[in-house]
Amino acid sequence: MKNSIPIVKTNSNSLPIDNNMLADGNFVRPIRVQQKRSKGWKMPENTVSVCRPTKWGNPFKLIGDMIYIDASYRRKGLDKWVYLCQGDIEKLVRLYKCVVTGFMQIGNYGIEIDNLKDMLVWVKHFSIQDFSILKGKNLACFCPIKCSCHADILLEIVNVD
Repeated sequence: MKNSIPIVKTNSNSLPIDNNMLADGNFVRPIRVQQKRSKGWKMPENTVSVCRPTKWGNPFKLIGDMIYIDASYRRKGLDKWVYLCQGDIEKLVRLYKCVVTGFMQIGNYGIEIDNLKDMLVWVKHFSIQDFSILKGKNLACFCPIKCSCHADILLEIVNVD
C-alpha cells in the first residue's frame, strides 16, 4: 500500500515550503515539523512535540524489517521493546493509527495473539487522552519530513474539517 500522506518540501528550519504558509510565517492548516537536536534549533510557535516519551509518542519502533512494541508496562527492569511483527514504516504508521483509533482488523497485520494484549494496553492509553489539545497545533517529531510518521496520523485525526 502506497503512502497516502503528502510529501512536503522543507526549508533549512525543517518547516514545509507549501502554499499553506501565510506572509507572517504561520500556516493555514497545521503541519508536521521535523524536530531537531542541533544547536540553536528552536521549536516553532504553535507547535507541540509528539515524540517519545510524550503521551503522544509512537509505541512502535522499526529496526530493519521488524516492528517492536513498547511493553514497558509488563517488563520492568528489562528491555521494554518486544518483537511484534515484520513490516516497514508504512505498516508501523498504520499500527499507530490502529491503537489511536481503537480500530483494528485482526489478522491483517501478522501479529501473534499473545502480542495483541500489548496493543490493547496502548488502545486503552490513547482512549483516555484529550486529543482536542492538539487541534490547530503543528506537531513535531524527529522523523524526516519525507517519511510517513505517527504525527501525520495525529494531524489527520485532530484536524478533521
